[in-house]
Amino acid sequence: QGHWFKFACCLAAKFCFVWRMLADGPRGSGVGHKRKWRLLVTLCLLLLVNLTSAKPKKDDKKKKHDEPKGSQKCEKGIFGSLVKDSAIPLCDEHFPDDKSKSGWVVAFYSKDSPELNDVLNRVALDLGNEPPQKSKAIKTQKKKQRQRIKYLAEKYEFEPIIPKKGLDDKGKDALLKVGAVCCDCGKNYEVCKARGTGVSILQPGKTEKAMADAADLNALKADDIVRFVMGELGFMAGYEPTGVAAPDREGDKETDAWSETLGELQKSKQKAIEDEDFARAQELKNAIEKLEKDANKKKADGASKKLKDLQEQKDKAVDDEDYKRAKELKIEIEKLEKNMRKSEL
Repeated sequence: QGHWFKFACCLAAKFCFVWRMLADGPRGSGVGHKRKWRLLVTLCLLLLVNLTSAKPKKDDKKKKHDEPKGSQKCEKGIFGSLVKDSAIPLCDEHFPDDKSKSGWVVAFYSKDSPELNDVLNRVALDLGNEPPQKSKAIKTQKKKQRQRIKYLAEKYEFEPIIPKKGLDDKGKDALLKVGAVCCDCGKNYEVCKARGTGVSILQPGKTEKAMADAADLNALKADDIVRFVMGELGFMAGYEPTGVAAPDREGDKETDAWSETLGELQKSKQKAIEDEDFARAQELKNAIEKLEKDANKKKADGASKKLKDLQEQKDKAVDDEDYKRAKELKIEIEKLEKNMRKSEL
């Protein structure tokens, strides 16, 4: 309304000015016939310009506004309130990767897990998150990460490990963001197929960690998830990492197929030998060797990835001055390197 009022006032002022010029002409002189027509044409052009520029492009704005962004692309499941829920709905189109700015703890759940709503929202608040549209009047005061670790250690009764370096740079950011993927709310997400139900930690550039014994989400408590998170982040003394690399179900299928193929080739080679078809036996022997070579290469790649992860953990333990843990990791790294050298021989 304000836009149209300004437009009308501007147009009226221009009209009055030109009309006076047509009627009386400039003070002290007459206006000729050609002069009047020029002014009339000017008035028409002004009207045309104002009419064409005054109307906003509503269609373009509406189209841009209607496009879903971020978590709006995902099935909301049991986390549908922007005012009450601190856990963010995630999906294939909106999911943490190596380019993410923050680390995440993510629950992969089915819609028959209503108890997870209270549990995961409690975890999200404890880690420093708030609902996206929560009223500013009732938002809790944010804590620095150092203060938050002390607070959680007191609340959940564990001995904290507080790094001397690195926390100040993160200010009052949450320790981890918290997300949830509904795996049976209508869409079949690929991120669910690879994992099943459970809880995982995803951090940029690091190996994904899956919480052990977390398939039954209805049995989980906020205490369980917070302890898992704090332990895996290295903030809990005496914690033995229970997080394991997230199960690669596609990799398991590939291993099963490889074993089955190898078994069939070995049987075929044995039959060829019994039939004295030695040319066929030689072909099958070559095929078996190639298959085993490819398998060994994949195994070596997996060992290299694990070695890198262990080295990162050792570096972090040194930075945190947790020298006992650093020594344990050093021994584990040496064993892995020794096994890798044996495999190469």
